[in-house]
Amino acid sequence: MGRLVIEETSVYEIDEDCVKEKELERRKRQEKMDQIGGVKKDISFSSQSRSYVFCPYTLVKDLRTDYSETNVQSVMDGNIQNFIDSYLRYDFMEQQKLQRQLKDNG
Repeated sequence: MGRLVIEETSVYEIDEDCVKEKELERRKRQEKMDQIGGVKKDISFSSQSRSYVFCPYTLVKDLRTDYSETNVQSVMDGNIQNFIDSYLRYDFMEQQKLQRQLKDNG
């Protein structure tokens, strides 16, 4: 059923089925995270997604989605849900556009 593992301080049996089950669970969790997270892009020079302008006026703008807020302090305090929602809508529309292009070309 399992294999016996002997280490310097302990002896224990490893259940191969349990190990396979845990690996399958880990892969499923990773696939779900990949679906939620979407495409990962390089973080490099000029790949910024938000611009913070404090003077002469106050504005925080997501350069990908054109969503902006004038309450900079609120955003700096962590209130970014509107930016997240805006990006998710933007990403959904980009995915739809890509699927239409693939369908039209395929």
